[in-house]
Amino acid sequence: MLVTSNPSSPPIQINPSSNPYPITHDASLPPPADKHHADFLRSQQDVEIHKKRFSKSFGQHLLPSMYSMPIHAVPKTDPSDLRMVTNQSAGPFSLNSMVLHDDVAGYPLDNMRHLREILLSCHSTSSTPPILWKSDIAEAYRLMPVHPCWQIKQVNMIDGFHHVDRNGAFGGHRTGSFWIAFNALVTWIAKHIKLIQFLCAYSNDSFGPNNSNNFTYYEPYNTLMPSNQVTLLQLWDKLGIPHKQKKQICGSLLKIIGIDVDPRTMTMTLPPNRLSMLLRELMKFTRYANHKSPSFTLKVSPDLTLYVNKVIRNDLLWVIEHLSAATGTHILRSYYWSPDGADITIYCDACLNGMGFYYPEHDLSLYATVPPETPSDQIFYFEALCIVSALQHATEKFTSAAPLKIVIFTDNTNSVDIFSSLYSLPAYTDILKLFCDILIQTSHKVHVLHVPGSTNTVADALSHANFLLALKLLPSLSISYFQPPHIMLGATKK
Repeated sequence: MLVTSNPSSPPIQINPSSNPYPITHDASLPPPADKHHADFLRSQQDVEIHKKRFSKSFGQHLLPSMYSMPIHAVPKTDPSDLRMVTNQSAGPFSLNSMVLHDDVAGYPLDNMRHLREILLSCHSTSSTPPILWKSDIAEAYRLMPVHPCWQIKQVNMIDGFHHVDRNGAFGGHRTGSFWIAFNALVTWIAKHIKLIQFLCAYSNDSFGPNNSNNFTYYEPYNTLMPSNQVTLLQLWDKLGIPHKQKKQICGSLLKIIGIDVDPRTMTMTLPPNRLSMLLRELMKFTRYANHKSPSFTLKVSPDLTLYVNKVIRNDLLWVIEHLSAATGTHILRSYYWSPDGADITIYCDACLNGMGFYYPEHDLSLYATVPPETPSDQIFYFEALCIVSALQHATEKFTSAAPLKIVIFTDNTNSVDIFSSLYSLPAYTDILKLFCDILIQTSHKVHVLHVPGSTNTVADALSHANFLLALKLLPSLSISYFQPPHIMLGATKK
């Protein structure tokens, strides 16, 4: 057996809502006014019946316990290509409202970070860049059968006649999680049984690197393909998973999850047309730049209105400025390196009254009182402010034509998380933005790492203005004062 040692997960539960749902419910819509869309739904109905995913029509009236949701013809990435989508979120008695959110959220998907680590591994073991390949499973969500008790809730009405949909539907909250769980099992087999070493999966796409000289003949397509890709396709064939030749691609430059990935230059770049689209969409949120009101609402779609204030607008303008000048992600600039190889090492600490940091190799330390108009009871804020102050000071003091490797140690794990993930609560946004500004302007490589408080005694003494203790711990230490970045002052009171 291929899956005897694979771990399993508990089944998804139905939401035990206190709101009563009707026994039978019809939320279906008449055929779309657009003739092209209406014709597509009729032709797709025939395809689904032929593949036995739709039942034949059982009449023009729902039977007891049946539900019927609206269906739509929705354009795919290519606007000329349509997909049948069921709106299972429509109305007060929608099917999606019956599903517990926690049971369908958080299913893992491989992403650009995983692919980056794979490419770095390939780069470190071979002087020849690999090629990339990507394979797509056809009609992925529609391959998943659902329980008969759920099938009778998925009745589709086309031209007045009803059909039971037996499989997962596009538009259902549970469909994605079902598919991801299934494909995770397939991917596990590919990795651990078929021994495809570097393999990522994102929904119905699987991708990875392949030695540029290692190709295998794949008989169904009568062509040579990357050997890892052939191994995966042969597994899919064995399991009866469908795929189409035009969706099985490879090359030195490949678009993966919408990002152009180039193993030769080790870069990941948003395609110019996608970047332009993103910038246009972001600009919609800032079009009221001179709006006198401190906040406003923006109608994004008929069903979605967003609340935007000036702080959010300023953050978006910052993103737009950097995206407009971005040259993509340079993977080799972001690779992991040991703290032992750092050009500059800094130890930081803060308390509710002061902040201090020092350079152990230079016997240099700096101290500042916490600035006014900052949250006086938030030690985490001062810890983060101390770190970005240290980075700014190091950048100004140690000028270099080449990027520097800088390690900043702190005994505060929250600060490590913020600067490692580049994600924070709103109170820390301006601190994080300045941190990113410095990295973008200098190209320095910076790691913020944790150190136990018991070994961070000099920085701790500095933060408490206990200079005598700091000098006792490190007699050669020189102590100066620093001014925290002005951009931080009152940042949380905007």
